[in-house]
Order: sequence, then C-alpha cells, then structure tokens
Amino acid sequence: MYVGGGLVLLVLIIVLIVRRRHKALPIGTSEKSRGQRTAMTQRFDFDFSRDVQRWNRLFAVNSRSAYLLVDDGDLIAHFGPWTLTTTLNNIVDATITGPYRLWRVAGPARLSFADRGLTFATTTRTGLCLTFRSPVPGIDPLGIFRHPNLTVTVKDPTALAEALGFTESSTTTGHYALSV
Repeated sequence: MYVGGGLVLLVLIIVLIVRRRHKALPIGTSEKSRGQRTAMTQRFDFDFSRDVQRWNRLFAVNSRSAYLLVDDGDLIAHFGPWTLTTTLNNIVDATITGPYRLWRVAGPARLSFADRGLTFATTTRTGLCLTFRSPVPGIDPLGIFRHPNLTVTVKDPTALAEALGFTESSTTTGHYALSV
C-alpha cells in the first residue's frame, strides 16, 4: 500500500526527535544493565543487504544502531531511533518469514495497516516474526500505537528463536514452538 507524502514527513519528524535521544549501546550491554555486561545477554545483529542498506541509512539505521538484545527476561530491539522492549514471557510465537519485496522493507521501521505489526528490516532475504501475548509500543515515541507482532531480519533467525526459548516445530517448516 502506498503511503502519502504527509505520512512520510511525519515519520521523518519523529525520527529526528527520537534520534537525538538514541545512542547505540556497545556489544553485550543493554539499557537494563546500564553498561554492565551480564552473562545472560545475547546480541543479535541485523543482516544488511546493499540494496536495503542505502535506504536504511537515510533513517539512521546502520550496523551500530540496529540489533536485538536478549537478556535475563527481556527482548530489546533497536532499529536506528526506534526501540521495542518486551518481556520474554510476552512472546508466544516465532515464525521464519520471507523473502520480502524491496519496497516493503527498505527505509524506516514499517507499520502494517492490516494488523498493526511492526517490521525492522534490513534485507529482503529472511526474517523472524515474533507474536506477542499483549501488544507493545514501538514505532512512535509516545507509545500510542501498540503492536501485536514484530518482524526482524537478523543474521541468524534460528538462533534468535532458540535464544527466546523456541524449538523448531516438526509440523510446519520455519515455525517455532515454545520448548517445554
């Protein structure tokens, strides 16, 4: 679905406001740990492809500002100026998705008008869609929009699913179920 110029301008203004507040964290740290590395923190970097990376740079999304942290009980997803945080027990499903079309992933964080889902994408190849029990804020700094799912294009979506406590389901390829 084509988004008009007014909405793009609004997104740019929000990016500029939020960008001033955002600082990338060093590898192995989270906002929760305030710079102290914990043994349980895992970092998952995004998989950047050249065609998408050019567009992402316009919105301050690069390899230093796009990553996921999984620590003791939280998932923290950073994508340039956008951040989404949720507890691990709020994640109820993980599904490998893709490939994607360039115009659906290039540029800023994407809000789906169909289901209010959020996409943090840096490649057209593959990603992991996380479904939440309770929707969480992420695209706007005021938390007005709440998202029932998040799709991320990390380098190793399988490892991320496993770090979140999911194992591959034998019934559906690419679908992960909670390990019991």
